[in-house]
Amino acid sequence: MGSTSGRPGVEDRPLDGEVCAMSDESATLRVFIELTNRLLKKLSLEEALGLVADAALDVVPADNAFVRVFDPSGHKLLAAARSGAEPAAGPPPPSEVGKGLEGWVVEHRSAARIGDVANDDRVPPPGEGMRATGSTLVVPLVLGEKVVGVLGLASSKADAHTELHELMATLLANCVAPVIERARLERLTMTDSNTLAFNERYLLPRLKEEISRAQRYEHPLSVLVMDIDRFKRINEVHGTTAGDLVLQQFVDRIRATVRLSDVLVRKGEDEFVLIATNTPLEAALAAAERIRERLAAAPLLEDQHHTAITVTAAIGVASWDGAETADELEARARRALHEARELGRGQVKAALPDRAGDAGETGGTG
Repeated sequence: MGSTSGRPGVEDRPLDGEVCAMSDESATLRVFIELTNRLLKKLSLEEALGLVADAALDVVPADNAFVRVFDPSGHKLLAAARSGAEPAAGPPPPSEVGKGLEGWVVEHRSAARIGDVANDDRVPPPGEGMRATGSTLVVPLVLGEKVVGVLGLASSKADAHTELHELMATLLANCVAPVIERARLERLTMTDSNTLAFNERYLLPRLKEEISRAQRYEHPLSVLVMDIDRFKRINEVHGTTAGDLVLQQFVDRIRATVRLSDVLVRKGEDEFVLIATNTPLEAALAAAERIRERLAAAPLLEDQHHTAITVTAAIGVASWDGAETADELEARARRALHEARELGRGQVKAALPDRAGDAGETGGTG
């Protein structure tokens, strides 16, 4: 998926004056034309965002670029993509938006160009998703009267961006906003309104697509089926409003733990399926352990009575055996989930391939 393109950084690009990636006007025009042509194809929202992030690095000097798109309320992150060198603090957190520098850009519907992020109060301190030094440029994705998202570029160098860079980033944002909005609206039809994970109708078609891709390119593919332990009890004790918030923050914890390219689907009330693309069983188990550890690290929320709600989850893991159908792969992961439940709270269990002659599970942890 375009959201994790693995594209190399551009630290070696000269930044003096206008000697940069956009110094060649014809090359810049080619970037826009190629991007426009590629966006005409049927793409997922994340794929479209990934192409835009890639293009941003071709017209503005930066180490990395990111695109973030919001839900209809404008307060939650719906989808994100990045390109370039990996940010020091990982992907943007899928939490409430509208704060800090991003919030300022949305509120003012205007670009923000910062030559030294260390001296701007709108930029979060180190450890909260931004570099401690360098410069950044963030522009809004505006469609009509609303801001649907933001496009940002970050450089480890101070004063990396000029007024012309800001104009080019704004032009790029204006050009792609209508396409992104169409993809955003299509995505919302396949999205669970409470958690913003994909809904159940999306699961099998996407899993079939990923199996086809894994077969074509001989890539591994894994599935994690997750169930919140004693979720019914949370609703009974704290109420359904608190239960909805628990589900939202449960999803946020997962998204903050896994890759942007992984696909999270809400299967049932408190059951979720993660499609881990290009991921073998060992790596999928490691991801399950990270999810388990992140859930155990701190309560998800405090209810109206200020009582901490700690959540654990059972996780079943299965990797595609190279021949089974999407239904068979999900069913095998679900069998591992049932085994994990029987072991107790907060357990992870892996399933061996049925065609390996062993339909049982292995790899329990706790």
